[in-house]
Amino acid sequence: MNDLDSSVLLYDSSYNSTAESKDQWYETFPFISTIFGATFSLILIVVFFTSAKPWNTTTILYMNDIHLDWLYSDTGSYKEKVCHTSGISNISRPFGIYGCDAPAELFHSTVKAMKENFANADMIILGGDYVTYTIDADVFEVKNTTKYIYDYVRKEFPDTPIYSLLGNAEYAPDYGYYHNSTLLYKEYANILHIPKDQIKSYNKCANYYIDLPKQNQRLIFVNTVIYNKWHNYTNPDTGETIHPEDPCDQFSWAEKILEDGEKKGLKNALIMHVPSAISFYDYNENWNLDYADKFFNIIKKRPPAFMLCGHTHVDLMLPMFNKQNNTDFISLSSVSISPQHYNNPGFRVYEISKGKLVDYTQYVADISYPVKELKWYPEYTFSDVYKTNDMSLTSILNAIKYIRSNPYVLGMYSEYKQGQGSSEKPFFNCLLSCSTSNQVRQCVDSTGVRNAREALNTLYSFIDRY
Repeated sequence: MNDLDSSVLLYDSSYNSTAESKDQWYETFPFISTIFGATFSLILIVVFFTSAKPWNTTTILYMNDIHLDWLYSDTGSYKEKVCHTSGISNISRPFGIYGCDAPAELFHSTVKAMKENFANADMIILGGDYVTYTIDADVFEVKNTTKYIYDYVRKEFPDTPIYSLLGNAEYAPDYGYYHNSTLLYKEYANILHIPKDQIKSYNKCANYYIDLPKQNQRLIFVNTVIYNKWHNYTNPDTGETIHPEDPCDQFSWAEKILEDGEKKGLKNALIMHVPSAISFYDYNENWNLDYADKFFNIIKKRPPAFMLCGHTHVDLMLPMFNKQNNTDFISLSSVSISPQHYNNPGFRVYEISKGKLVDYTQYVADISYPVKELKWYPEYTFSDVYKTNDMSLTSILNAIKYIRSNPYVLGMYSEYKQGQGSSEKPFFNCLLSCSTSNQVRQCVDSTGVRNAREALNTLYSFIDRY
């Protein structure tokens, strides 16, 4: 039995221990017991029908930016070839270290935690970036790693629908060439088991959609890597650079799919890897501004119920801007599995109902200390922390106002940003747990992060494109 069942076990045991005395009480005071029973039933009805979370929700497990690194060494260091050199430390860290991409053990632990707590989830979404960017992976490597990720999740969840996005790391080179990407799409369609009725669209632009009639929901998986400023539109054979007005006709496809969903009474939602937003790392736009403007105008006509994304590696609510700096939409970015951005690894559990995003809970695992077994726990639930009844755009905007107006809540939002992970967390932990200065230094050395500021500078220089 997992932690989620412990409260049920506690209730049952306490009830059974007093069952006999309760029966005697009911026999002695039948009238009072009848009133009590009716009152209790009324309370249950009121609680049931006023609950903020509908009982008929669809549960989605969402994991993104795994960046599986087969060369990770559990005794390596971020300073020595991005954790690929063994023997740097005498402390084994099989589940990863801040500043490095995810070892296989971390990925396996994530899927295990999802299975133990959410074996009956309605679907799984793999949000892209399955391959490490600490090496220049070739086409063979990116396809094999992507296949391994999908097949492993499928093995652990044999009966659960799995849907996926391509991230920039699934191209070779990173972000890819526009002129030869369709060759990859056709192979990924098989590797990721794209729905058969969506193969034609996927082969052209790696996009597709699924309908959830019971929830009045259409989930549209959009390939936003092609709009990123680093996607290469130069033909490697001719050297010619062309920025098409509508790359692989996805804008026209999106307009058609959004309109069709609306006509069928479905609420559209967008699932993407790279958000159209300001980058957390260099404060510049993620997308080519012309493409951002066109996309903005398309969804302005038929606003999506919600937008989910990855790529940033951190937990953010991201405004989408157009050329005029207008913003009417917010995308939700999840913390990554990879701890490369000095975050704790995490995954999300989204709940949707009747065309709306109702809530989510973020799960994380603390890797600031070396451990033999990783412990996952619910970090927070959106509605609890930000005092919302759902996750409509209005509710999200109200949550943002609440964050801005309350320094304590702003502090929590900042902590959640990296799953309560930080390059400086090992130092603070060591400072609170050691009694001498030498012990503090030894403790910090054992965590693998000797100089937090140097580590951050190394990180930002290494990922200056992200």
